[in-house]
Amino acid sequence: MEMKELIEGAIKNERKNQKIYEALMSLADNPVFMERLGFIMAEEEWQEEMLQHLCKSRFGEECKVEVEVPAFEGTLDEMIQKALDEELSSREMYIALYDATDEKDTELRKLFYYFVRMELTHYQILEAELEVMEMFEEGKYWSEIMEKEVKE
Repeated sequence: MEMKELIEGAIKNERKNQKIYEALMSLADNPVFMERLGFIMAEEEWQEEMLQHLCKSRFGEECKVEVEVPAFEGTLDEMIQKALDEELSSREMYIALYDATDEKDTELRKLFYYFVRMELTHYQILEAELEVMEMFEEGKYWSEIMEKEVKE
């Protein structure tokens, strides 16, 4: 696969991930989790911007990527699992981009390595939230009562 095709694939992944995080934010009621989702989403948007900048600088134009993103539905824990799967997919895409980059192009390799690490961090954040959810029986892991107890 050529570099441009890999970059276009990565852009598609970033856009899809952004839609998943929008869906997750509509389901979440934990303010801390919502803040974390906002953080991850901002990084996904930044990654897309960087990829478009890279495409323009390398190929003279932005990558024209059309993404049909299906509606994401399910319970909160199902949606988190979907996001986990997508983060792994994105990580693999960045590993492929890293491997496809000439070893002499150290700055670009550093960028892709950084993206690999970002995706792993996103995965770890989501994984931790899912673990906390599983500690509570009904999947409801945030409430005003818990918030009050935490603040006391």
